[in-house]
Amino acid sequence: MANIWRSIVISSSLARIGTSHDFQNAPIKKEKKKALRSLCSIFKKNCTLCDLLSAPDTNPHRSTNLVAIASQHQPHSVAVADILSLPHPLHSFDFAISIAVVHHLSTTARRAEAIGSILAHLKPGGKALVYVWALEQEGSRRGWSEGDDQDVMVPWVMRAKKEKGKGKKDVDGSGEKQEEDRTFHRYYHLYRKGELEDDVREAGGVVVESGYEKDNWWAIAERGGS
Repeated sequence: MANIWRSIVISSSLARIGTSHDFQNAPIKKEKKKALRSLCSIFKKNCTLCDLLSAPDTNPHRSTNLVAIASQHQPHSVAVADILSLPHPLHSFDFAISIAVVHHLSTTARRAEAIGSILAHLKPGGKALVYVWALEQEGSRRGWSEGDDQDVMVPWVMRAKKEKGKGKKDVDGSGEKQEEDRTFHRYYHLYRKGELEDDVREAGGVVVESGYEKDNWWAIAERGGS
């Protein structure tokens, strides 16, 4: 197994709502393993990896809690940054992984710019894996398909915490204060077949490998001319 120095970048300029607990416990779904395995197969000894995550942007502290969680796992560094303005020197990483980030940007130009930003931070010969939600989700509970709107607001439900009452029982008799769940909406651009590859090329990149895995399009890319 390669020794990997990992830099986690939590990008909070995105319309994704949640809590640090939500994201800490969100599993990498089984359907994403194929592309990750393909990328990991070319990891080399002592390589550097930039792991880009999307995160909540609901308060002035932005992603403080997520940074605290990520900082507990070593060895790596953690930063909160804008995907369009990453804090690392250019050409710093052997590999980059971006899952559920790019599709939160609202224009074609910004999505291509985000991919270009990722590629610009790769060393010559470096590879980046980019995952985005697909429009073609006929088999999912969402049921999107060709012909549907590609720009959607998806509800994100924040479950209310239950608090113990002080001597008085609430209406349900549980002795707990019943708070209401809150629903926020996140912007997503749903990618059509071939659109992610087009964005990679628009960003000056080269598509090495690409595919579809349950509800997601993915591409492994490298810098053009590298």
